[in-house]
Amino acid sequence: MMRYRQCIILKGDTVWCRNTAIALLADFADDRVSWIADVAAENVFSLKPNQAQALLGKEMDVIVFDGCDQFNPDAFGAVAGTVRAGGVLVLLLSADEPQLLWLRRLNQILLQSPVIQIIQAGDPLPTLTVPDREIDKFDIVKPCYTLDQTQAVSAILKVVHGHRRRPLVLSSDRGRGKSAALGIAAAQLIEEGRQSIIVTAPSLATVATVFEYASRCLPDADISRGWIQKGDCFIKFIAPDILAYSDEKADLVLVDEAAAISAPLLEKILDKFSRLVFATTLHGYEGTGRGFAVRFQQVLDKKTPDWRHYRMEIPIRWLANDSLEAFTFKALLLDASPIDDGAIINGAGIQ
Repeated sequence: MMRYRQCIILKGDTVWCRNTAIALLADFADDRVSWIADVAAENVFSLKPNQAQALLGKEMDVIVFDGCDQFNPDAFGAVAGTVRAGGVLVLLLSADEPQLLWLRRLNQILLQSPVIQIIQAGDPLPTLTVPDREIDKFDIVKPCYTLDQTQAVSAILKVVHGHRRRPLVLSSDRGRGKSAALGIAAAQLIEEGRQSIIVTAPSLATVATVFEYASRCLPDADISRGWIQKGDCFIKFIAPDILAYSDEKADLVLVDEAAAISAPLLEKILDKFSRLVFATTLHGYEGTGRGFAVRFQQVLDKKTPDWRHYRMEIPIRWLANDSLEAFTFKALLLDASPIDDGAIINGAGIQ
């Protein structure tokens, strides 16, 4: 049974925080825990904050984020979304009064949250339960986890089955199964005999989930990094800057994390291909999803006025009304929305 995710704050000096985290997680296998830290704790393997993207496409039981010495908000936003249902985010913070205004605000938010446990020296440690892996079960006959995801796959397939020049914008917050839907749809098109599905994104690591789910649905295909082939049909990754200026032909182009790709490149790809899906995260570290909505969709209105939009709402990686998601949204201002350019020019909203 899926459970809510937890967030535990350890506040104290650096040595105490790191030793306490190790004690707190003593019953967890090493492969269930990932540390993000500028300086690794003794006998603990960790990734530096600028390596946090290595966890993209993965689901973790425990993330330990060491913010005692330095706090990288981008890395924190990236890894918080990898914690699976029932998992826990352990955040290490110095007990000293922070100098940065952003960290002062973070501390205020922590104090105001009734669902976050703050533990300091002398406090008893909670007992943590290892999450089960039920959500990992995959049914190749019914690969979608929710009706929402099923409808997203249908919307993607309609781009190929329907009229040309009607691109789809697929949007969601993190954890809704958007990238998985891209992979499932790509696999179904390969099974239909569509010869060329191109996937593009800011990096190959970004689309690891797309290829993972496509390969799950095509167990008898030839699979390599960024490439899946079954007979004469294939799914392949091409970087957006290369794709925009290539002579490639495709039955469908899937653009994942479109908000993190420059608008001129997106427009070039839009001009070049007639069947496109632009997938974007609305509130996430990957890019300014709202900026994408305000700006690039104006280009879609002008060049492909029959474009469609589907927004995925139902979480898959965690439960609805997840407290950790609410905390990260508030702490990182992920639910902030940009105002229109015209309003800025006219001075609206300026105090």
